[in-house]
Amino acid sequence: MTQLTLNRIRSVLEQQFTGKIDMSDYAAKPQEEVRQAFLSRALAALCIKSLSGVEADVAGGAVTDGFHDGGIDAIRFEPRTDTLFLVQSKWSDTGNKPIDLEGTGKFVAGVRDLLSCRFDRFNERIKNKEAEIRTALYADRQIRIRLITIHSANQPTHAHVVRRVDDLVAELNDPVPAAIGEHLDQTGAYELITSESKPQKINLQIGLNQWGSVEKPFLAYYGYVHVGEIAEWWKKHANFLFTQNLRLFYHSSDVNEALKQTLVDEPEHFWYFNNGITVICDNVVRGLAGSPEHRVGVFTCNGVSIVNGAQTVGSIGNIIGGIPDGSSPPLPPAGSRLESFL
Repeated sequence: MTQLTLNRIRSVLEQQFTGKIDMSDYAAKPQEEVRQAFLSRALAALCIKSLSGVEADVAGGAVTDGFHDGGIDAIRFEPRTDTLFLVQSKWSDTGNKPIDLEGTGKFVAGVRDLLSCRFDRFNERIKNKEAEIRTALYADRQIRIRLITIHSANQPTHAHVVRRVDDLVAELNDPVPAAIGEHLDQTGAYELITSESKPQKINLQIGLNQWGSVEKPFLAYYGYVHVGEIAEWWKKHANFLFTQNLRLFYHSSDVNEALKQTLVDEPEHFWYFNNGITVICDNVVRGLAGSPEHRVGVFTCNGVSIVNGAQTVGSIGNIIGGIPDGSSPPLPPAGSRLESFL
């Protein structure tokens, strides 16, 4: 990463968290000292915002950094996921000062005190979260604890520094797994600020006719999908369907014009004149409908991307609504193959 990347991270932190983090304890401090403290606190807030899925003002309110914080710079219990987030952060304008052994040592000791409910050892910001923390610690269901360190340095956290946190994680996971440790450097911080601009994953429920499957080298299902269903994919998601494809859909090309012409004039031949659609996904679940026969199957596909057939899908999506009722025979299904990397 370069200084340009560090500047981009700083700019996003200022845009998202200015006015949303309590800096009253720095009221009498020099402006540069205030700025450094704000950026360090904003890094912690960024973790809470991105990883727990809350708004910036809520994340800003999770910041606990200050005197007697026990090395814990942000705390958030997220009831939607039953996760307790504990964050330590460090900002450096030079991008060459990662969290050190002293920092993680203080963090680990603070986490131990917090999990033991020794609130008298902490500042008011943490004491004010006592009810929230006790809700997590005394819940009658499984609660996850995420211990996160984040800094703006270009180099990753040193192994011996990471080990101190990971040793605590190992203790907390004996005998029941409950905690994970995560260590983010400048690259990790950059990924957090850019994650919101990435398109959301696409989930589709796909009906396959005359379907079959292949077990190796990857689980794959194949069969026929009606063009009306494919048109709905395009209507809802357009070019976002092709995030892992080398090519997006091109509205005007000789090939696409030929595809459209076949759909309009010879729909009964369309399946034979195109090479189908290949869909990959994070996982696929076959429903019970139609079982045990293979005539019809319903497949729920999560994290979908079309890696072959962008022009076919785009052409179907653009033309299907323009075919007048009764002007042509019923549209036949277009072939597709689904693959799931499990």
